[in-house]
Amino acid sequence: MNPPLIRVHDLRVSFGSGDRLTRAVDGVSFTVEQGEVFGLVGESGCGKSTILRALSGLNPDWQGQMAIGERNLGHRRTRAEALAMGRLVQMVFQDPYGSLHPKHTVETALMEPISIHGLDQSARRIERVLVEVGLSPAFRYRYPHQLSGGQRQRVAIARALILSPRVLLLDEPTSALDVSVQAEILNLLSEIRRIENLTYILVSHDFGVIAHMCQRLAVMNHGVILEELTVPDLVAGRMAHAYTRELYEASAGYTRRLEETASA
Repeated sequence: MNPPLIRVHDLRVSFGSGDRLTRAVDGVSFTVEQGEVFGLVGESGCGKSTILRALSGLNPDWQGQMAIGERNLGHRRTRAEALAMGRLVQMVFQDPYGSLHPKHTVETALMEPISIHGLDQSARRIERVLVEVGLSPAFRYRYPHQLSGGQRQRVAIARALILSPRVLLLDEPTSALDVSVQAEILNLLSEIRRIENLTYILVSHDFGVIAHMCQRLAVMNHGVILEELTVPDLVAGRMAHAYTRELYEASAGYTRRLEETASA
């Protein structure tokens, strides 16, 4: 049997010091298989986004062990290591407007990773990735303020895909969108994963999104994983912790609305 693609063991991330020390992530361990969508779910501030920032290299101040494929992740990455990781892992952020420069066109946003990595055929790459996320190549000349929220997030996804990574880290990728647009973006991400055989870690506070996208999930609270379970077990109510049940029941109405919208 092949080893997991992503391995996180005893991950710890703290902020502050002394009396103001906050343990944002406190001994978290999990694995993710190739081609899997693994969910991290919990309320705001539970540490789930901090895990993604550590995995992506945005936060180098962590303890523990992390690996993606055969690559053990270090804390301070050289330029060569950072470039190699950029070809392996990309991240999609929560705010589709805040993650795009307001004075840069879509083409400029998509050209940046191409230029950094010295790739050729830039026009062809940009056109291909725009079509892949459901946008016309003409969108390359538009500015973020000329796009809807859903279109901005499609551009953010296109920027993540343009280097052909193996892993996408999705940090609340639809929470800033209305329910109908959320379903469109989630369905797009599912189709892209199927076509490209990508692996996702999806962070959300919403069980509706997790149940729609994931095969397995970990429930977090106060920086620790309370339990891991499959989505079928979740839907059947086979959870071990009362916190998981309460959080899931609070999301039940939204889950039904999302499923009805996605299947319409």
